[in-house]
Amino acid sequence: MDTIIKFEIYYKPTVVSLTHHPYFNLNGHRSWSTIDDLHLTVQTKKYLDTDEENVPTGQINDGTGTFMDLSSGQYMTQGLIAQTPGGYGYDMNYCFASNGSLQQMAILASPKSGRLLEVKSTLPGLQVYTGNWLNTKGKFNVDYLKNTAIALEPQYWPDSPNHANFPSTTLRPGQRYSETIQFNFYQI
Repeated sequence: MDTIIKFEIYYKPTVVSLTHHPYFNLNGHRSWSTIDDLHLTVQTKKYLDTDEENVPTGQINDGTGTFMDLSSGQYMTQGLIAQTPGGYGYDMNYCFASNGSLQQMAILASPKSGRLLEVKSTLPGLQVYTGNWLNTKGKFNVDYLKNTAIALEPQYWPDSPNHANFPSTTLRPGQRYSETIQFNFYQI
């Protein structure tokens, strides 16, 4: 009597949203201080509205003329950071049109060191986080404290699976996930 074993593999849709979470302080590692003298430009005025727990509500806000508008560039001073909800700093997703092509999202510059970082991506969102909860020791025993670095994270919009009006993060069977994040450094 022959035994036949049949295997079937069922592929199902899954949610995928990958990013990279590096911290930047372009003044140099050993001179980490607050980010007051770093100048940030974000190439959009649109950002996600969030609730008191920083979960997106589904609404897309226009930050024109507010502390959220970084499109003309702002120094990340403690005065600017104090305007954010709770006064802790930025932890917001900025919204970009998504057409799959590489687009410039942000420029972070340090006039003090002459360093400039350009962030480009094919992803539709950029999370800007000003190190609001940093409190640890780093390399060479340097203190990494609140607002001493900025994370710039190209990504899909947070909570996308729960908002039909957000770009989809669903990867279906047979689809290929391919996105690009590019960090370009320059000396100015």
